[in-house]
Amino acid sequence: MRCCAGTSDSRYVVLGGIQAPVYVYDWDTGQKVREFIGHSDTTWGAAVSRSGKLLLTCGSDGEVLLRDFVTGDLVRKHEFEAKQVWSVAFSPDDTKIVASCGQGPSDGESHQIRIWDVATGQELQRLTGHTRDVRWVTFSPDGRTLASAGFDGTIRLWDLARGKEISSINAHNNYAERVFFLPGGKRIASCGAFPPNDPAYGGLRVWDVTSGQQVRTWRGFDARGLIGLAVSPDGTYALASSREKTVRLWKFAF
Repeated sequence: MRCCAGTSDSRYVVLGGIQAPVYVYDWDTGQKVREFIGHSDTTWGAAVSRSGKLLLTCGSDGEVLLRDFVTGDLVRKHEFEAKQVWSVAFSPDDTKIVASCGQGPSDGESHQIRIWDVATGQELQRLTGHTRDVRWVTFSPDGRTLASAGFDGTIRLWDLARGKEISSINAHNNYAERVFFLPGGKRIASCGAFPPNDPAYGGLRVWDVTSGQQVRTWRGFDARGLIGLAVSPDGTYALASSREKTVRLWKFAF
């Protein structure tokens, strides 16, 4: 598997991967309840709207697919010139979707973040600034700010009202893998770095959104090569996975 996403009511989990369908499982029973066509080769990103009505996926075919979560019927398709589309997300109010990509056929078509209106399909914004693949994108709790993590090692914050970059944090040297807002939107948590034993940039880190200053960091053996991250709804815990095929639960204490 290459991606997973849970529904807001914690009833279902969505899984996607290499040359495989997109599966939906029931959390309580562990039973597969739905199966949709996956992206050609690999499905890299998945998200479910808070309403539970829409499913968003992306993959290595340059496509972003918006589907009915129950039937799997295609609502709309968006396409990047870059074939590697890494991540997708819904805004907190389900009115917008965002996706990020890797290298395209030209500089102008590479390392982009695009935002669309869910109801109309209209492209609202196209954000550029990362110099390598944009691995992850996520909305702030109020939907006004976007955070992105890139293989240029930076975490970037974007003002969506102005369509401008607010700040760029050199967070994880060569690779920033994930970034999430903590509740309240005043802090973000991120993970990354490669090689995985990089003592300066590896590990799990928390940043102040306004100042861009580091608030807390976890390094060492347990924090090497982190490539996956999820934050609990109350911001108390973080779940991180690593290239060592290990999943660890972390407790935030500020």
